[in-house]
Amino acid sequence: MKKTIIILILFEIILFSLSNKILAQSKIKGTLTYFFNNYQGNKPDTGAEIFVVDSLKAPDFDYKIYYTFNTAITYRHIYNNSAFIFNDTKEIVAKYENKKKFKSYYDKNFELMKSNEKKMNESYAELVKIGAETEEKFNELDEKNYNNILKITLSNEHTINTIADGTGNYTFRLEPGTYYVILQSKGRQGLSISESQGLLHYYKVRLVEDKIIDISKNFKLWLKKKL
Repeated sequence: MKKTIIILILFEIILFSLSNKILAQSKIKGTLTYFFNNYQGNKPDTGAEIFVVDSLKAPDFDYKIYYTFNTAITYRHIYNNSAFIFNDTKEIVAKYENKKKFKSYYDKNFELMKSNEKKMNESYAELVKIGAETEEKFNELDEKNYNNILKITLSNEHTINTIADGTGNYTFRLEPGTYYVILQSKGRQGLSISESQGLLHYYKVRLVEDKIIDISKNFKLWLKKKL
């Protein structure tokens, strides 16, 4: 009888220990949204996909490739938006040059033209630094990034994934460690091969015991003009 009681007590201790371990697991959670339009604003990115993998179990994934790709995307958008404004204001400046009646209007557009010309030059210089200043070079980087993504989203058996719910929320309960997290929008797609199925954002995070990391993202629209 005593032996049975001892066994039951030990069993309860083990269960209690295991349940505490499960409850003590850390979390990665967040809310994903996307910009719908100027009237309705942001909406929950329902159906967006989130991929998570322990970095130690994805040794062939190169985070630096994504960093370079993301940098290229950012500076291409800055260049294209600035070029759009530059060309518009350049036409206005040419039309109202030397017309005293419209001097204030001319001055305003001249200043805007010069500031966006500066942004164009600066962003182009950054693209040169990372070797993505032409369509051909960017496309090569895009393909390289796409193949790199597949190492997590397709061919890694250790990757876990989930889909954002109706409110755009998601949660992963994980053991402490360093993780790669890939967010892929459902509501917003890009023009590149990498983002043809949805705009992307990557993170590399260190998760410690009993902590929650919030990785939320609003996927926005960019001006869709090419260099």
